[in-house]
Amino acid sequence: MKAIIVEIKNGLAAVLSDDGNIIKVKNRNYEIGQVITMKKQKIHITGKLAVTAASAAVLFLASGIGIWAYTSPYSYVSLDVNPSIEYTVNCFDLVIDVKAVNDDGEELLGQINLNNLNNKTIHAAIAATINEIADSGYFDETAYGPTTDLSDSKKTVNSDNSTADENPHITGGIIITASSKNEKKSEKLIHKLEGTAKDTVEGTGDEVEIEAISVGYDRVKRAKEFGVTPGKLNLVEKLQASAEDPESIDIEEWLNKPVKDIMKAIKANRKGQSSDSTGNAVGKAAGTSEPATAISESKVQKAEAKAEKTKQKAADKAQKEDAKTQKAEQKAADKGKKADTKARKAKEKAADKIRKVAKIQKAKQKAADKARKEDAKALKAKQKAADKARKEGAKALKAKQKIADKARKEDAKALKDKQKTADKSQKQKYKELIKKQMVNQKNKNLL
Repeated sequence: MKAIIVEIKNGLAAVLSDDGNIIKVKNRNYEIGQVITMKKQKIHITGKLAVTAASAAVLFLASGIGIWAYTSPYSYVSLDVNPSIEYTVNCFDLVIDVKAVNDDGEELLGQINLNNLNNKTIHAAIAATINEIADSGYFDETAYGPTTDLSDSKKTVNSDNSTADENPHITGGIIITASSKNEKKSEKLIHKLEGTAKDTVEGTGDEVEIEAISVGYDRVKRAKEFGVTPGKLNLVEKLQASAEDPESIDIEEWLNKPVKDIMKAIKANRKGQSSDSTGNAVGKAAGTSEPATAISESKVQKAEAKAEKTKQKAADKAQKEDAKTQKAEQKAADKGKKADTKARKAKEKAADKIRKVAKIQKAKQKAADKARKEDAKALKAKQKAADKARKEGAKALKAKQKIADKARKEDAKALKDKQKTADKSQKQKYKELIKKQMVNQKNKNLL
């Protein structure tokens, strides 16, 4: 089985196995989050390390690796009646995806709330699907209209030489297949699913024949090529092998028929072959036996009485063995049912924890997204205010520059006017000086 390292301490490692258990193993240079393949262990962690490991497991499941383990497909399960449904299951046997394989399957899934199947155990999903199929009338005698005619080979000869349909109380058929990365896991899973299906059908009150098989990935791939489930393909190929002329069986035609009709056809073919074999043996014996008149009546009566006594003795013994076997089977079934119920409850509890962790993580993510939006909004407002401040600063600087330019121009004009006044004053003084000199000269000449 597969397991994930969730805690390492004092040379030991705590692993979360694919069946939901926490197990103590020797640390072989493992790293937390590493996925390993291991044999089944019976030693479980107790005490302080168990608490630490359990806490680590919860935190681990909340991490990216835990989510990867939860959402990664590990097994594929299919169920066929005439509706064909395929379930994708993770390593914890929880359903992570459901899809219809044919039109009846689409219609059926339309009646089932997928939220009632996703994240549930595969056992709960199978039970819910079978109950919905029963409620929809697929197990009724008239659910498919007239049953496909399979010729007189379908008839059973009674003691009065009259004929009756084989298994007259069987009103439907279910075939379930499981395919997993681990073959033993697949076989164990299909065995439990068969028990789940039988218990569920028993609760519906229908007489339904159930076949459950484990298949490999090659079979799943081949079934997908036909657009059907591995279980139905396997059943039709079984029909083809049971036919006297296998080439007369149109695989694609039979893949569209209900499971009930395919099962009846296989039984009819096998019964026909058995009847032919018995007929040949009887004919051969009749050709070599002595005439009946050669056997004395008393010997015949004695032989018949002895045979009847032997037959009765064998019947009594068989009845006792059957009762004993039935009792043992019932005891094993009850024990298995209790174990399955306990395991289902544990897995449901683990699933609830995972869902709670996922919900918390979703809320945290939502809060983080909201905070990011608020930060982005605040940054944008800050940027806008900064741009406005820059524009106002530039405007103020421009106005200040304009005032300074105006002041410089006025100062230059004032300086120019001052210079002009000084020049005019200088000229006036020079003019008065000349005039004074001329007066002085004139006065000098008069003397």
